[in-house]
Amino acid sequence: MTVVSLVCLHCDKTFRRQRARERWRVNHGSVGPFCGRKCSNSHSRGAVAKGVVTLRCAACGSDFERRRGTEDRRINAGQPGPFCSKGCVHRKNYVRSFMEKWEYDNGCWRWTAATDPAGYGRFGYKRKTVLSHHLAYEWYHERPINEGYVLHHICQNPPCCNPIHLTEVTPAEHTKLHRRDATGRFVTTAKSTGETEGEGWHMEPGKSEFFVTPAK
Repeated sequence: MTVVSLVCLHCDKTFRRQRARERWRVNHGSVGPFCGRKCSNSHSRGAVAKGVVTLRCAACGSDFERRRGTEDRRINAGQPGPFCSKGCVHRKNYVRSFMEKWEYDNGCWRWTAATDPAGYGRFGYKRKTVLSHHLAYEWYHERPINEGYVLHHICQNPPCCNPIHLTEVTPAEHTKLHRRDATGRFVTTAKSTGETEGEGWHMEPGKSEFFVTPAK
């Protein structure tokens, strides 16, 4: 029995094999040689054998790789995407759910879902209940609210979650802005931001982490 030394095509490891067995592989046109089944399977799953395509995530806009067969099945099934991770799928669903819970009312985005006793909208986000206007403001500006500041409704309408109607003020300024006159109505000295009031957002892949941009 004659034995020959070979180099694995996948891991470059030197190994020994019977000459007759290697001759059979060559004569049948099989890919190799491989030192074992693990290297053979790993090579078969590679981009050359299976075909890998580069895609752009419909949520965060990052590029990622996926097997062509997996992507073809998603397209044939009519599923949304592509998404690079389950996290992007969940964030996209949060935005879609948020957009279904307000109505355009004379410039305001009036929250139609759950509210707290003060009239501010409540929204379930990442297993927590948050204020809807806080979330809208952070999505719109693509950053959290500055530390030490609170949000003030320029429109004096608590259910409104239009980020253009919100401005950051200190707690002391917020108290002054919510003084009432003799009739019990709020008196405000806040100035408008001067921005155009958008009726909604459109989803634009890759624009921000939360896929939300102002309507143009």
